[in-house]
Amino acid sequence: MDSTRSRLTRWRAIFVSALVFVVAGVVVGIALARPPLWLILGVIAAALALAVMVVIHARLTRYRCPDCGEVFRISSVTDFISPHYPHKKLLRCPKCSVTAWCEETK
Repeated sequence: MDSTRSRLTRWRAIFVSALVFVVAGVVVGIALARPPLWLILGVIAAALALAVMVVIHARLTRYRCPDCGEVFRISSVTDFISPHYPHKKLLRCPKCSVTAWCEETK
């Protein structure tokens, strides 16, 4: 039951992210056609789309400390600014305070 709920939540997040990208793309396309006001609105829409995706990713993703095995969540700001590779981020563990490349766990 939990895995089904988790899959549905993940698919919902993917759908919302895709929808936000489509809307941002349309607004940016219009912005290129009519520069002054639409360009500003396009940049704002793209920034909002990025913010929504970062918040969704931060809420759905947990990380495991390679040192102590603690599984933890991070804030949206930390998710946005921390260095990362695919499926890894450089984070400080809240339990042991070690800074290491932590792997994503879903």
